[in-house]
Amino acid sequence: PTTSSPTSSPTTTSPTTSSPTFSPTSTRSPTTSSPTSYPTTVSPTIPPTSAPTEGPTSSPTSTRSPTTSPTTSSPTITRSPTTSPTTTSPTASPTGRVPGYYPSGVQLDVPEATITAGGWTICYDQPYTHQTTAADLTQCSSLGTFVLMGAKSSSGASNLTLLAAGASANALATTASLTIAILENGAYWYNYPGYSLGFAESSQLDLGYWDRYNRYSGCSQRLSWLLLGTLGGYRAGCTYDLHSGAAGATWRKLIYTSTAEPTSSPTSTRSPTTSPTTSSPTITRSPTTSPTTTS
Repeated sequence: PTTSSPTSSPTTTSPTTSSPTFSPTSTRSPTTSSPTSYPTTVSPTIPPTSAPTEGPTSSPTSTRSPTTSPTTSSPTITRSPTTSPTTTSPTASPTGRVPGYYPSGVQLDVPEATITAGGWTICYDQPYTHQTTAADLTQCSSLGTFVLMGAKSSSGASNLTLLAAGASANALATTASLTIAILENGAYWYNYPGYSLGFAESSQLDLGYWDRYNRYSGCSQRLSWLLLGTLGGYRAGCTYDLHSGAAGATWRKLIYTSTAEPTSSPTSTRSPTTSPTTSSPTITRSPTTSPTTTS
């Protein structure tokens, strides 16, 4: 009994094998998992990659857009006003040979000698009672490029009471308004078939067959001849009802013509000169602007 008891107690395997084996294993397990998974995560890599890529790509694109715009519009605005006055100028103010006496607007109390000395030849000379027709106007138009119409108080009068002159094609052109006359060489003309023809100092008319506008005041610069084909007359300044009676037989209706070169001839000569000058720089600069914008 004394020998068995002490030998079995100290040699026992129980404290040596089980205790040290499980203890170190559980300590290493949390240390290995925790640091390996968190720093390897992909999250911090994505933000820096996308941010710098989008920023610089859009900036240079927007910078080039405004640069192209002013380049294209600048030459266009400058050339437009230059073309307009060049084209309009010769048309609005034609020049050319005209009769030596060629007044602008309605003239009063003009010596007949001034008219004939100024390059005019009488074409139509009739009393106010004469029935003026379209054939009378056509004949005078064919005899001259300019026409001068007027009236005088009698065949022996040395001065015309009133007159106006203009290019035949414009002054004797037919019109279609009972209230508005057309401008030619400073005077306003009308030739309404079946009503009357004549001129005035302003564009306002009142054609009740003859022009009744300003009958009693401001009437001195209006002339009106009926075109009814059955009646003469009608107005010379402030004197009217000249279709019959002694006054109608005394007052004279006059048309003069001139063969001087019309103002339209020089205009047609200058037009081709102006056209190439205006169009040439426009055609050359247009293609230059296009490639600049596209680039």
